[in-house]
Amino acid sequence: RTKVKALCNRRIIHTYNRAVKRFKGDKELWMQYARHCVKSGSSRAAGKVFARALALHPMNEDLWLAAWSWEFEGNNNTKTARRLAQRSLRAIPKSRKLWLEYFRLEMIYLSKLRGRRKALGIEASDNSEGSSGLGFWQGGVVITIL
Repeated sequence: RTKVKALCNRRIIHTYNRAVKRFKGDKELWMQYARHCVKSGSSRAAGKVFARALALHPMNEDLWLAAWSWEFEGNNNTKTARRLAQRSLRAIPKSRKLWLEYFRLEMIYLSKLRGRRKALGIEASDNSEGSSGLGFWQGGVVITIL
């Protein structure tokens, strides 16, 4: 039964591969292909699909977001997700959508780090205060910038 599923999945991926070779400019087709790879658990194929799609469509915000979201949430690879996010911001620096999602990604990442430190018994020091007198978690960075 599992072999049949694997064969079917391989056939679907092969069909998508042929389709994107023929219709390289179809961004929605690339997204469907990537979604299928993610849904079917083909993480290696998903990574390759995102890489190929981004090489062809570097100005597509949704593709960048899907790629880094998958790396962060689906593939549990924070380092690669952050790297992709930063590359997307270099490619499309004026994208409000990407900046907002990047900020959200960094906040989730910091929250994870804080949780790990707490679990290990290493207390995060909030003594590093900016000129506003507030620590990072009290919004000191935002207040300092504003």
